Amino acid sequence: MKTLPYSTQKGSKINLTSRQKEILSTTLNIIAMEGTKGLTLKKVAESLEITDAAIYKHFKNKRHLMICLYDYVNSLLISTLSPIIAENKSARKRLCLLIDKTIDYLIEHRGVNLILLAESIYQNDEELRAAMLSIFYGISSIIKTLLLAGITAGEFKNNLDVETTTICLIGMIQGALTRYMLEKNPSDSDFNLKKMKDSIKSCFFDGINSR
Repeated sequence: MKTLPYSTQKGSKINLTSRQKEILSTTLNIIAMEGTKGLTLKKVAESLEITDAAIYKHFKNKRHLMICLYDYVNSLLISTLSPIIAENKSARKRLCLLIDKTIDYLIEHRGVNLILLAESIYQNDEELRAAMLSIFYGISSIIKTLLLAGITAGEFKNNLDVETTTICLIGMIQGALTRYMLEKNPSDSDFNLKKMKDSIKSCFFDGINSR
């Protein structure tokens, strides 16, 4: 098997300094306001009121910044979602919580959601693609853990294909988020986020609940 330039294995992290995290946080704010196409290192420097040269002390170039940004986003998401595993609740209730928290987090942090949707960032770049894949693996790992807990407890079908079911749930969440992001004024449209969350849960659990 070919080894990817950027490790996607669980626990593989880039060690970021506090200054790098500050720069990455500012980068996400710029993406949230202007999208990924509007991102330049010059804009990041201006937002932080530092020189362009100061940015290069922390990141070699924009590509290096984006690789670190994916790892930073992965850490933010995992730190938000991983505590759900330890909740003293049924697997179903914990998965419901995960659906709610994931959607709420990605809507609140628009910049994070936009880089997850921006295929053009990592297209034809193996290292960026692998960095993006690490985010998918991180979220998938949490969902799989909860699905396996549900199977063990008899809540879900014992012949459930955990891999495919995980992909389906991520797809349902991302589909709802994509619709939300495409709406100019979601609160003024017929798109009801709470109803969408409930529909995702209903459709998802109808397919996996033990009979």
